[in-house]
Amino acid sequence: MKQENTSVVLAERPTDDIIPGQTFKEKKTPIPSPADLKQGEILVEVLYLSLDPAMRGWLSDARSYLPPVEIGAVMRGFTAARVLASKSKRASPGDLVSAMSGWTEYAVLGEQEFEPASAYPGLNPREPQDILSVLGITGATAWWGMTQIGDPKPGDLVVVSGAAGATGSVAGQIAKIKGATVVGICGSDPKCQWLTGELGFDVALNYKAADFKDRFKAATKNYIDVYFDNVGGEILDMCLDRAKEHSRFVMCGGISQYNTSNPIGPRNISRVITMRIKMQGFIIIDHKERFPEIRKELSQWLAEGKIKKTETIIKGGLAAAQQALVDLYNGSNQGKLLAQKDLAGSSVAMSCHHLESVVLTPPTPFQSVFREDCTQCFDSIDDSAGLDVCLQCFNGGCAGHRLHSKLHSAIRSHPLSLNIRRKRKIVVRDEPPAKMSRLAIAAETEEDRYDTSLAAKCLECNVELDLKNNRLASVVDGILHANTFSRKEEVKAWEQELTSCEHVLLMQQNDPRKIEQGELGHCTGCNLRENLWLCLECGNLGCGRKQMGGIDGNSHALSHSNESGHGVAVKLGSITPEGTADVYCYKCDDERIDENLGQHLAHWGVILADRHKTEKSLTEMQIEQNLKWDFSMTTQDGEELKPLFGPGLTGLRNLGNSCYLASITQCLFDLPAFRDRYFLPHKDMPVVDDPAADLETQLRKMGDGLWSGRYSKPDADTAVESQVSHQRGLAPAMLKHLIGKGHEEFSTMRQQDAFEFLQHLFKLIYRSQHSGELKDPTEQFRFVLEQRLQCLGCNKVKYSSHEQDNIFIDVPLEKIPPRGDDEETGENYKPVTIQECLDILTAAEKVELKCTSCGSNDGFSKQSLFKTFPRVLVVNARKMTVINWVPVKVDVPVIVPDEPFLLDRYISKGLQPSEEQLPDEPDPPGPCFVPEPTCLAQLEGMGFPRNRSEKALHATGNSDANAAMEWLFAHMEDADIDAPLDVGGGGGKGAAAAASTADPEKIKMLGAMGFGAPQAKKALKETGGDVERAVEWLFSHPDDQGDFDDGAASSGPSTPKAPAGSAALPASFQLQSIVCHKGTSIHAGHYVAFIRKKVDGQQRPTWVLFNDEKVVESTDFDEMRKFAYVYFFERV
Repeated sequence: MKQENTSVVLAERPTDDIIPGQTFKEKKTPIPSPADLKQGEILVEVLYLSLDPAMRGWLSDARSYLPPVEIGAVMRGFTAARVLASKSKRASPGDLVSAMSGWTEYAVLGEQEFEPASAYPGLNPREPQDILSVLGITGATAWWGMTQIGDPKPGDLVVVSGAAGATGSVAGQIAKIKGATVVGICGSDPKCQWLTGELGFDVALNYKAADFKDRFKAATKNYIDVYFDNVGGEILDMCLDRAKEHSRFVMCGGISQYNTSNPIGPRNISRVITMRIKMQGFIIIDHKERFPEIRKELSQWLAEGKIKKTETIIKGGLAAAQQALVDLYNGSNQGKLLAQKDLAGSSVAMSCHHLESVVLTPPTPFQSVFREDCTQCFDSIDDSAGLDVCLQCFNGGCAGHRLHSKLHSAIRSHPLSLNIRRKRKIVVRDEPPAKMSRLAIAAETEEDRYDTSLAAKCLECNVELDLKNNRLASVVDGILHANTFSRKEEVKAWEQELTSCEHVLLMQQNDPRKIEQGELGHCTGCNLRENLWLCLECGNLGCGRKQMGGIDGNSHALSHSNESGHGVAVKLGSITPEGTADVYCYKCDDERIDENLGQHLAHWGVILADRHKTEKSLTEMQIEQNLKWDFSMTTQDGEELKPLFGPGLTGLRNLGNSCYLASITQCLFDLPAFRDRYFLPHKDMPVVDDPAADLETQLRKMGDGLWSGRYSKPDADTAVESQVSHQRGLAPAMLKHLIGKGHEEFSTMRQQDAFEFLQHLFKLIYRSQHSGELKDPTEQFRFVLEQRLQCLGCNKVKYSSHEQDNIFIDVPLEKIPPRGDDEETGENYKPVTIQECLDILTAAEKVELKCTSCGSNDGFSKQSLFKTFPRVLVVNARKMTVINWVPVKVDVPVIVPDEPFLLDRYISKGLQPSEEQLPDEPDPPGPCFVPEPTCLAQLEGMGFPRNRSEKALHATGNSDANAAMEWLFAHMEDADIDAPLDVGGGGGKGAAAAASTADPEKIKMLGAMGFGAPQAKKALKETGGDVERAVEWLFSHPDDQGDFDDGAASSGPSTPKAPAGSAALPASFQLQSIVCHKGTSIHAGHYVAFIRKKVDGQQRPTWVLFNDEKVVESTDFDEMRKFAYVYFFERV
């Protein structure tokens, strides 16, 4: 422990503003010795200082509820401290306490001069500052003033001044809990957005805005029932003028008047009389006997998410406290303002037995390190409590009130963690950035952008550990320098997964020669000096194809390849000294990797070390083009669209190409089926070892992220103050990785088809477990489509039905001839209505089939109609044409009504009395299995009976006697091991075998392994009812959705599954959301979502645009819905 104690004492009484270094001065004294403690006393080290507006009053030599701080005395202040030594029964060393110990590093406190942490129910030990903020004096002040004096009733209009401060922010939230309409007054637009977007205020007003008075009158048009005053002055006068009769005025503070010798007003105090206003001041320490009750209720509200806390924590302790107090009166803080001591080398850095006993190893390059956000929620290192990274398995757990870090510690018995907190550095731009003169990627590091604080802790012992400890240092360093989970994914962003090919690997180069520098200046077929490709086989230099973005090219490199048969070329301007470059194979017509590029270039005298990248690579040009596919974020007048914040209005950050995932996810979680299934704020998360790899956990994490409202707030890190502040957005890296795992396309970082992603996600969700009241949300999308076949010869009919969860509609393409100045705008297509597309889908068509009843070759009429309708109808609009043999998406306007419309005419009427059914076709003969003679002879030679040998060969592929023998040893106890082999087929034994595959007990066994009933049915059917082979089949066919045919098998012995959807009429549907796409291919471009929502208390819903992390009120939806790619219609 250090030997010197620093305190801050009052040097002189301020007359106006506090002046750091003049109003206060530092004083050095010896640290009290534990040996000198008297009975009942404790020695503490101060961890946090509470910075409060009331402090200015304590400096004045005026009569008040507390005597003024004496000149030369330690500055008075509430603190959170750790006990170092104790002679009190109320506290032990290591305990957390609250006190008014003042501005000093160490203090001795008497028996009644502190409160132990146990007096604060629900206190998170990782957040000791809460005993100074929401659970401490600040929260108690807000509670008493609002509930005991303000006493708001449901429907009351409550105005809170200083609403973004420590007390005001809590007071306003309490009023909302009581059912009031709350108007907050603060000093900046970002604070206004925070109050409405995160804290739930109904209206927030910036008193510095030019139109503040007009907006204040509009917001209080029904007059004020309760005013909670934190500022005094002119705003108090305005509220007196707008007060309702018998209103209640809570006089909590007057911060606008504290630093002036000439206070303002109130100048209309007569309003108190005429309006019979109850105006009452109070001091919270007068009501200490109510603190247990107050803290209990505040703790409960905090745990339930009804109150959100925000703290501005200034690092540096006493050294930073003086300036921080000055900044408090200038409104720099948001929420509670605290000064935190730097704990590096502090006496609170203790040891614990876990540090010595737990095996700690730095992360390997192949391990995921979750050091950005929690694996069970989206709390992150940017939150005030930071993120705890497990020092043993590198799981990330939030350190806030949700306690996911402690939950992980308890489940896995991993007590040691590294807490990481990050804060954006303030960017000061004195001059505009210099004009970009060359292509370069700025090497900005995280250290350039953020200030990061670290703390190693044992969650079980509740102590902080010394980061310099030899056992911790290498692990901490490994965590900080390892690629994070999302970074491991992001490094692949926009990159194609390139491979080599036979033309590169087997390339034969002509005789070597040195190509002079002058020969590398321009194309051999024209004068182009950029976009040049060097043939690696003969050294020819030709220009490439014309590229997007205006890069010229005459395809002379391609012409050379066609004429010479040489396939491999490298783009000169893309070559780097590190050996990377664009290599293209014209024979494969694809980009490739050349592992021996340096050697192949040296063959022509081109040395890698001499090359410098001068042009954009193909990938960089693709990035640039993708970024251009954007949707307008401004109105027709050029104004920025209004950002929206709150529950259900949370954006998703683009991870490089994840807009397809973001748009589909937003549409799904807007629907009650998904929202109610996965947003479960009062349910604990599943108990699993690896939350990041659990689909249920990640979908519930997403539900909480989108609907809790916790993360839908303006990004405080916006660099330019005049810029409209959008959200930071949630990064769905874990969900994206989990959904794409093992999938050929979705596991890559390439752009994907949003509709294909929806289908894949539905499969995964369907297969996952949904127990008890947690129903499968995809049930709401399922319905039955019935197909009617009618022979054109004998008119007999056949009906068949199948279950699905979406429909495709083909959009007819009819070009509109260009008119005048329209020629440069591209091709236009005639608009069609959604009803026209549905008519095409359900229209009868002729198919060429031979009738099994009459033998006619006249064909059949085929028509598909709805047998049932879903709760939510998903429609994929296919707008594709072929240009130069390449499928291209075209923008055909599809007109969709704003009001509900009926689908009754598309329902199937089923078999009619006047119709005659086609007879059922006989089952085809069963497949004939012929055992491989040599293998059969070997098995019989070993003494195995013929029936067993045939069965073993059939089960193991009919090619390996050893494999068949192993199978026989594993199945010797099978009840039917000696029964003749039956491979299914028509009639008789085949029918019996088919029935056996639907054995409910076998389906139940597979269900216990996590497979759904349709998958189990399909697997048993494919493997002749063999459970073990069925398991193998399931693992080798992960994308097979299974058998939904109710007649195949039922998971229960007697109650068949009800058909999906409902046949009830009328079937009225209304458009709820759409996914729009810009770009000529579904695998490129950009996706966004438009969703119908009620925002800002509106009576009628409006359309909201979700463009990655940007969530805004849309103004051009009527135009954009014509070009939707996926539609979500809700039954109404």
